[in-house]
Amino acid sequence: IVLSGQPDLASFMFDDITAGRYKEFDVVKKNKFGRRQERTMGIDNLKIYNMKRGSPSGFAGKVFTAFKLISSVKRIDFVKKETGGFFDAVDEEENFCSLKIEFDETSEGGATTWDITAQNKTECAEIIAKIRFLRDKSKQRSMLAEISKRNVA
Repeated sequence: IVLSGQPDLASFMFDDITAGRYKEFDVVKKNKFGRRQERTMGIDNLKIYNMKRGSPSGFAGKVFTAFKLISSVKRIDFVKKETGGFFDAVDEEENFCSLKIEFDETSEGGATTWDITAQNKTECAEIIAKIRFLRDKSKQRSMLAEISKRNVA
């Protein structure tokens, strides 16, 4: 889903090296109780990290879920701004951008969703494009591994 006014995801070009390079984004993550928490989201070729803002890189601090695997991303999309909430006055309408990441974790008992607000539309689009690229590459690697297993057997 591409909302009007959102950056074009195709404007972000990645290859295996640039996509896999670790990068951090300052975001606001809504927890399961609806509370907004300032976080740093780190992304590398295997994981999406959830760290308290201000924590040293690679150290999540005391968070419930320190990371999720890129391979467990089921869906990631832009979301429309919710209206009528307490924080509406805080968000700048023209630069507002949120995204939702659904993780498929059948081994852990179901799906998990992260609601994220990025600093701006460009970072929001970059996060989505980077995660989609890495997720698709992860699926390709899994399929190739499965094919090579069958050929060996």
